[in-house]
Amino acid sequence: MFQSQKRKIHTKYLGKKIEDLTFSPKSFDAVIMIEVLEHLPRELGEKTLEKASKWARKKVIVSTPNGYFPMNNVDKNLWQKHRSGWVVKDFLKRGFVCRGLAGIKILYSRESQVVSMVSESEDNIYANVRFEPKKLFYIFNSLLQIVSYYFPRTSFELFAVKQND
Repeated sequence: MFQSQKRKIHTKYLGKKIEDLTFSPKSFDAVIMIEVLEHLPRELGEKTLEKASKWARKKVIVSTPNGYFPMNNVDKNLWQKHRSGWVVKDFLKRGFVCRGLAGIKILYSRESQVVSMVSESEDNIYANVRFEPKKLFYIFNSLLQIVSYYFPRTSFELFAVKQND
């Protein structure tokens, strides 16, 4: 059982693999995929973006790391492994507009340092910062968010939106 089910946050849950999901065209105002694509093999990610565009009446919203960011299983969850990387041109050619998130990617280590996503340890938010002192560079990178927003190719994360007309 999902934690959100225990807390009765949603009324309906679908226990399916993403490739098995089917909905009628224009079933939703928006389809939102937050940190999903990088966990899918490239071909499945491409098919999922195509499906999402058909399912959405108004827009598709996606966030994902900018490029391939290696991450293995986290908290013994096989689905946490990153299987693909996505860059700005991948979204532009599909009609998305891209913005950058999470500061400049060069300030992050390309090797995943995250041990546990569930842990309440504040050290986790600094785990992937490349330089010492990590806290200082984390703050510095947060200030660079304004740059990465307008220059998404430099950013650690991508925020992509496709308007359906």
